[in-house]
This record gives sequence, C-alpha cells and structure tokens, in this order.
Amino acid sequence: VLIVTSVYAAQLAFHNAIARYLYALSRAKIAPGMLARTHPRHGSPYLGSLAQTAATVALIAVFALAGADPVLTVFPWMSGMATVSILVLMVLTAVAITMFFRRRQVDTRLWNTRIAPVLGLLGLVFLTGLVLANFTTLISGSAMIATVLLSVVVLAFAAGIVVAVVRLPTAVVTAGAATTEPDAHPPVVR
Repeated sequence: VLIVTSVYAAQLAFHNAIARYLYALSRAKIAPGMLARTHPRHGSPYLGSLAQTAATVALIAVFALAGADPVLTVFPWMSGMATVSILVLMVLTAVAITMFFRRRQVDTRLWNTRIAPVLGLLGLVFLTGLVLANFTTLISGSAMIATVLLSVVVLAFAAGIVVAVVRLPTAVVTAGAATTEPDAHPPVVR
C-alpha cells in the first residue's frame, strides 16, 4: 500500500510540476499563450494540466499499441528519464546559485554563499553520475535502450536551448518575466 501511494504521490507531483512549468513558460511567451490561463475558481494552471494529461495519454497509447508492459517497461523507462531530467535541472540550478553568489555581493556569509552551494553542487553532480552509471539497471533495460532514452533527454535539453536563444530575448522584454537590469538586486544580507 505504501509503495502504491508513494508512486501515486510522485506521479502527481511530476504532473503538477509540468503543469506549472507550462504555465510559467507560457507567461514568459515561450509556450503557447493559452497555457498561461488559470482556472477562474481554483487559480490552478488547468490548461497546462490538461496539456500534460493529453501528452501522457498519447505517450501511453503509443506504448499500449506497441504491447509494452506498463509495469516492466513504461514505468521504469519514464521514471528513469524523469529522474535524470530532474537531476540535470537540479545541477543546473546549483550552478546558477553558485554563479549568482559569485557575481553579486547580496550576502557576505562565506558558508551560505560559497561553501554550501558548492558542496550541494558537488553532491548533485556525484548523484547524477551514479544514476547515469547505473541507468541501464534503473530502467531495467539494455544499453541500447538506455542510450536512446538518454538521447531523448539530451535532445529535449538542446531543443530548450534553441528555443531560449531564438525566443527568450524578446519574450523577456515583452512579458517582463525576468530582468537583466544590473540594478535589480535584492537587499544585502549581512
């Protein structure tokens, strides 16, 4: 019972995270504008949630038509890709945090701004390396399938970079989603 509820909770968390990412990308004018709408009563990004549901149904339909076992194939493959993707996002976030504190003097505490962020980054890089080294086991598949699934993650990342380079400079200006103003610093914490 605990495993089933844990898996359900994790899947719900991924679903909600993707819906909110779609909402944020839409507000930044990177994803289609309709995904930035929120439910009039609940305030949730319901169209992002529906888009995520539609994508999931389409993906599961492809696996079902191929006769893939949902427990032995679909779950390990998709959760393995999700794990690698989340770890890569966490590593990139840790790099951004480290660079932020290196470039801006918003906090003068050595532990908070230099040591802890670098230790966190090193820990995440180590964990990501472990996951990648054991990815074939994680997905219960072959080396070829592992390579294909990891290639999908890399291609998605590359596509994100292309979209960012092509659309982000105008999206940031038009949406006001972020700023590159040098004066836009949070207050200094001492």
